[in-house]
Amino acid sequence: MASSSPVSTKAIRPAHRDKNNQPLDDVRSLAEGIVAYTNKVSGRSNYGNYIVIKHDWGDGPFYSLYAHLRSISVSTGDKVKRGSTLGKLGYTGAGINRERAHVHLEFGMMLSERFETWYKKYFRSPNHHNIHSGLNLSGMDIAGLFHSHKENSQLTLPSFIRMAGAYYKVAVPTKHNRSLPIAKRYPWLEQGLEPGKSSSVWEITFSSSGLPMEIRPYPKKISRPVITWVKDSPVSHSYNTLSRLSGIGADAKLTNSGLRYIQLISDTF
Repeated sequence: MASSSPVSTKAIRPAHRDKNNQPLDDVRSLAEGIVAYTNKVSGRSNYGNYIVIKHDWGDGPFYSLYAHLRSISVSTGDKVKRGSTLGKLGYTGAGINRERAHVHLEFGMMLSERFETWYKKYFRSPNHHNIHSGLNLSGMDIAGLFHSHKENSQLTLPSFIRMAGAYYKVAVPTKHNRSLPIAKRYPWLEQGLEPGKSSSVWEITFSSSGLPMEIRPYPKKISRPVITWVKDSPVSHSYNTLSRLSGIGADAKLTNSGLRYIQLISDTF
């Protein structure tokens, strides 16, 4: 399971424990949706027992993930409402003990429906989670989303995502002459393509955590992914981008993990 940017996750500690210090809290769905996946074999993931809920409010599918659960009380395909009980808070997964019990919450976008093919290209261990691996879900600042939506109930998810601000842009040569597959799931990503026109090179704008913010046709012919712009930083870009970029200041290049990430999100593997 991929490590996540601190801003894209939320760890929620238990409010109630029994006399043996075991957590007692229920974990509930943050919104209505459909249970897309449950992992009930804790040893198969650093997240331990976890659940993925699919939500769609008209801007494409978004996914909430609830990890380190003690138990799971829903099954794949179940419809849930806001506040529906999903399971019990716990401390399953890597590096978690009873004292550090919490629910790890993420909310984000799915990168590729061909994740299994990409995964087999780079990893030897089995993928037990199909497309619902944490490596295939790009998270956003869920606490920021909660507070922003509380201030403005009309705020859309695309608008909130763009509020984070761009950190880097990558031009990618592809065989997709119309739209990238991710833009078909999230049509609001694609900007600037005139009706009847096509493009074989796309420029993808990312937040610092790697969340895609915009996709535009790129006018130059290239043979490999290239960084076209990066936010000037006084510290190494690796610290701000989950090590997907290296360099400092206005100079940056994609690391090996960054190249793999670009391949996944652009479906070029």
